[in-house]
Amino acid sequence: VLAAAAVIACVLAPTMAQTQSSQRLSSCAGLLRQLGQGMQSYTTDNYNRLPTFSWRVGNTPATPGGPVAGMFAGNDFDASQMQAREIIWRRAGGFDIGDQGGWIPNIYYNHLVLIDYLGWDLRTRPLFCNEDRHRFRWLAGRQQFLNGTYSTPPYPSSISPRWPFTSSFEYVPQAWSADGGPTALMPGPNHRSWNVGGLTLLSRRISEVRHPANKVYMYDSIARHMPERWYFYAYADSRQPLLFFDLSVREKRTGSANGGFSPGSPTSPSTSGITYQPETPPNNWEAPTIAGGTADFFQAAYYRFTRSGLRGRDFDGPEVPWGQ
Repeated sequence: VLAAAAVIACVLAPTMAQTQSSQRLSSCAGLLRQLGQGMQSYTTDNYNRLPTFSWRVGNTPATPGGPVAGMFAGNDFDASQMQAREIIWRRAGGFDIGDQGGWIPNIYYNHLVLIDYLGWDLRTRPLFCNEDRHRFRWLAGRQQFLNGTYSTPPYPSSISPRWPFTSSFEYVPQAWSADGGPTALMPGPNHRSWNVGGLTLLSRRISEVRHPANKVYMYDSIARHMPERWYFYAYADSRQPLLFFDLSVREKRTGSANGGFSPGSPTSPSTSGITYQPETPPNNWEAPTIAGGTADFFQAAYYRFTRSGLRGRDFDGPEVPWGQ
């Protein structure tokens, strides 16, 4: 009887693991659908504008008694930083991350605006993929991040109080900046660095999206639902659920997308290459490289930098040339 039970367990184990993996994938896709529905409601209530930081230079509309009340924003980037800080304070039970210096929160924290609109508590409803186990630990240890004492690897090598409030999911940069040209967000030397020299923050409108069923709105930079391991999203064989502007969530293979372009040279036929340099053990909180080395180079950025931005197309059709 014991031998038979062992055989049955061995037969059923792969099926059970696959079922659990499918459930986690469905849960992640469900969260993206909620975000898409929230985005639709936000645009309806905010004159067709996509969710992004709205505070601008000058006296900011901070909550009285809040950490940035009475502060003057010298430029739009300072204003966005103040808005992000206040949202975290209001949505995380009075937790103040403090002054974060030269921080542009739109890149990795744009989700805070939508969370604020939806009224979610950052401590109980974070925007984490359920496979993103490291961020769950960081959120639980947010006080240690604030104190600079968090010491359970893996964690970002640069400890910052704002890290626990990142999201697994990123907005495409065109949702809050220019489609291309000198004022657009540019790729930097590696996958987590950016060139913001001439960056201008914009309030984009949903009506600017020309191909909503073909244009990615939100994605995870790590494909976490692959059966064997995690992969960086730009690896051609990566697959993950993606939120599109038509509010659909579809699992797509990265290599089936259009290659994208270089936003600094929008008329060039070239793509933006990405050097992927994950942190090494014990701080290996991202996906490993393909061959286990220190870096991978990917020739295309795909939907991170869609050709023609919001007017462009990522899947199921040709790229939209710049200016059309």
